[in-house]
Amino acid sequence: MFACIVLLFVSFNTCHSIGGDTLSAGQNLLVNRTLASQGNIFELGFFTKGTSFNTYLGIWYKNFTDKIIVWVANRDKPLSNPSSSKLEFSEDGNLLLLEDSSKTPIWSTNLMSPIANSTEAVLLDDGNFVLRNSSEPSTVFWQSFDHPTDTWLPGAKLRVDKLTGKTQSLVSWRNSEDPAPGVFSLGIDINPNKTTQFYIEWNMSVRYWSSGAWDGEKFNLAPEMGSNNIFNFSFVSDESESYFTYSLKNSAMLSRFVMEQSGQISQLAWLDGVWDWKILLTQPSKLSEVYAYCGAFGIFNETSSTHCTCLQGFKPLSTEATLLDDWSGGCVRKIPLQLESNVTRKNDVIVPAQPTLIMPAWHLWNDGQVSELLDVVLDYACNSTVLRYINIGLLCVQEKPTDRPTMSGIVSMLSNEVAPLPTPKQPAFSTSRAVKDTDSSPRMTGTCSVNSVTITVIEAR
Repeated sequence: MFACIVLLFVSFNTCHSIGGDTLSAGQNLLVNRTLASQGNIFELGFFTKGTSFNTYLGIWYKNFTDKIIVWVANRDKPLSNPSSSKLEFSEDGNLLLLEDSSKTPIWSTNLMSPIANSTEAVLLDDGNFVLRNSSEPSTVFWQSFDHPTDTWLPGAKLRVDKLTGKTQSLVSWRNSEDPAPGVFSLGIDINPNKTTQFYIEWNMSVRYWSSGAWDGEKFNLAPEMGSNNIFNFSFVSDESESYFTYSLKNSAMLSRFVMEQSGQISQLAWLDGVWDWKILLTQPSKLSEVYAYCGAFGIFNETSSTHCTCLQGFKPLSTEATLLDDWSGGCVRKIPLQLESNVTRKNDVIVPAQPTLIMPAWHLWNDGQVSELLDVVLDYACNSTVLRYINIGLLCVQEKPTDRPTMSGIVSMLSNEVAPLPTPKQPAFSTSRAVKDTDSSPRMTGTCSVNSVTITVIEAR
């Protein structure tokens, strides 16, 4: 096993070009081979990151010591056996990423209509990987620029398809070793009043930053993001699409926009002999302005080297992830709360051995004292969120099933933290209910208990 691992890393460190920028029908790309763009600016091949053995097909800048990845094909489906993996053409002209002898691709260009047998895949000097007709290079069937990951390169578009409503977004990596989609994304917004802007979202649901409206040259809330002495920014809108694109005034310069795992967007540039990778722009400018950067029950600390700590009595959900600056999982209790007591079942009736929290929560809610349910270790800023969750929880246990929200309704309530919530009604608990006793022949009705213990009959929605 050790020998196999050593061989794998040797093969990655001794990658060789297959002799150009093009993969043609009948050829395949193996783990120790790459494509290099004509000007040797970009390279396409297989890579790993950090200590992980997960393997991906991607594009990076060539001739840099560290692989700066700008595009990943199989970002959420890593290869586990790269030595038997290959990129090749299918019979219908699609590109397929295959592993072992499986006929099911890990990734493909997924074009629905068969395309010409003269198809070729070419890595261009702008970092775009295109599937095109070899006899008519201007006929492009598929391109990586239409499927960005976390990086926006010069010449590429960030667009809204007006025909399908689909928006192209940049989505951050999960962490520095895992290119799987993270929780932060950058998109383009076309509002009914014609305001056009960029925005950053957490978990595709909460917007916490926007560039402000585009005025033809710059954005009113981020003027440094527009055209300047380095970049030409432009916005195009027609019947089928609206998009932003940008170009460089100095063709010798390299540049990229990145949706960082930190929840910030960065604009970087490199110029041989002048700059190493220089950060020209970061938005939001402060990490403290990133929504949920430290996750649930996490505390942001600007003076800490990790920027995040957990509330007292809590610990990181994943220590391994936090070592990679990934706090999206937040924190969990060191000792879980015991919210539910043991119950016994008799005659299809659940009888709690001890009272649950539902009725105390309901009474405190009715008395306007529900804040007494909050744990004292919670930061004051968390209170409104926890109170909202209590409100939603009480809505889910209302007496009548028809009053309870649907699952999609619950998801909407949790996602939209500013939308008003209905007032909950009496929970499905009672101290008096008819019970059938199978141990005696007469039917007995009346109170089920002489004490304050409640009973519940399970009732489907």
